[in-house]
Amino acid sequence: MQQTQIGVLAIQESHFTDTALQGLENTFNGRMQILNSIDETNPNSKGVAFLLNKQSTAWKDTKTVEIVPGHALLLLLPWHNDQTLNVLNVYAPNPHNENETFWSKFHKKWKDDGLPKIHFLLGDFNMVENSIDRLPVHNGPQGPHESLAKFKSLLRLIDGWQHENPDIVAHTWHQNQCDIYSRLDCIYTTETIFKHTCNWSMSPPPILTDPDIVNIRVFNIDMLYIGNGHWSVPLFTLKEEKIMKEQIYNSFKTDLIVVIRDYAKKHIPMIEKEIQHKISQLEEVLNNTPDPIKKLS
Repeated sequence: MQQTQIGVLAIQESHFTDTALQGLENTFNGRMQILNSIDETNPNSKGVAFLLNKQSTAWKDTKTVEIVPGHALLLLLPWHNDQTLNVLNVYAPNPHNENETFWSKFHKKWKDDGLPKIHFLLGDFNMVENSIDRLPVHNGPQGPHESLAKFKSLLRLIDGWQHENPDIVAHTWHQNQCDIYSRLDCIYTTETIFKHTCNWSMSPPPILTDPDIVNIRVFNIDMLYIGNGHWSVPLFTLKEEKIMKEQIYNSFKTDLIVVIRDYAKKHIPMIEKEIQHKISQLEEVLNNTPDPIKKLS
């Protein structure tokens, strides 16, 4: 996370036991905050978590809402102007009927319970919406697809990666045994937030696991742009005797100013004189032009 400057990392199938979680927090104390959700009835399966980079997020003021233990965790991350960036991390059930019910319950919950607005819906959806997102290409069950589509429509969410790359086919998961490719992992966002994102991409994880990581950069448009700045002389070079002995560089700036001033002193009066001459010519043309009305009379 430090090397790639990741601020928030959402993971699924975390399988974090209390012992493992405590070990990670001890190892990365001061650098990373872990927010975890597990299914207490089956802690060795499922699980979703957020890993927050303490150096680039307001982690102390971050809040979470556990929607479905081990399956859905909502992150309320302080953003700017007293607003929060709300991210829902999901690990959807694999069976088709459970997957369909999963999204139907979400639709009802957000419609009836007044839960916070979602800016990003991401995670392992265990389904693909379009046949092109699976290889070999074929259509999956309509139930989960329609249920998810209804939930997205309620929140007005779009598939950010597909919106950014409409002509590119890519997959995040590969089953070696049957040689099947699927894009099971997605990031959905609103059209407004999408305008403030960039660098949508997929990349292999740094450890031996699946699936690939879906990456995104979110920026605050109210922040000032900070560029690379002007070039400056490396301080260590000032200690180099060979460089400091070159007197020509010491007097270059002074000599250049003298040359420019002399040139300007000589040529500015000539330019002003030419301008006045052009103005006089223009006035003469305007004054000597016959009046068309008088000519007709």
